[in-house]
Amino acid sequence: MISPAQARRERALLLRDLHRDQRRRFLRRLAELRAEEKAARVGRRVELTHARDRCVTRSEDVQREAAAAYKRAVELAKLAKLAARQVARDQCALERQHARDEGAHKIEHAKREREEERRFAAELVRLEKGAKASESERRQRQRTRRGERRAESDDEVRGNLEPELVPLFELLKRTIKGSDRQSRTEAFRQYAEEHQAEVYEAQDREADRALRRDVRKHRAEGGAAPRAPARAARAPDELPASAFVAPRRARSARGPLSAVPF
Repeated sequence: MISPAQARRERALLLRDLHRDQRRRFLRRLAELRAEEKAARVGRRVELTHARDRCVTRSEDVQREAAAAYKRAVELAKLAKLAARQVARDQCALERQHARDEGAHKIEHAKREREEERRFAAELVRLEKGAKASESERRQRQRTRRGERRAESDDEVRGNLEPELVPLFELLKRTIKGSDRQSRTEAFRQYAEEHQAEVYEAQDREADRALRRDVRKHRAEGGAAPRAPARAARAPDELPASAFVAPRRARSARGPLSAVPF
């Protein structure tokens, strides 16, 4: 039988061996954990390196894609800008052409109306003068001697002409000559019939000069410049026959047909 002292010694030895084994296992485990920690640190550095490389690569890819997308967007914007400019140019060209056509049409229409008004005014004046001229005066003009035909003065020619022909006569009086067959009045009438456009131009110039004279007169008197439409303020029946000469007066002065002597 084992004595208590011996039991205590064996127990002490057993505990010592147990502690020695535990310490060895602990140191071995600690070494393993240190090795694992070291390997983890190395792996972490490797992973971090790989992660940085992947980030750099991904950033470069993103930059390349963004640059390519920006380039495509710029090209598309340029194409859209060129297309918009072309559309605007085409629209402007169409609008300008439309304005030209419409303006030309209006100008042509206004010219035709002006010519009609001039012809109408000339016809009214001619009819009025023809109604006032007596048969005896016409016979007297036909019996004018050849010498008198050649020697007709400017005043006599003016007295024989209609008012709308006087402005052109003032321009051409030095070149109008009588002959054995025609007086100066007859020669000028023939010229005026062959050159109606010059008659109208002379009328327009005379009307403009009269308006300028009125303006200068009013300004010299300290008054306001007269307005052109004020000439037609009277009733159409009260206007003289000369009001039908200039086209600008003919539109405002055309009265009832009762004023026409026929």
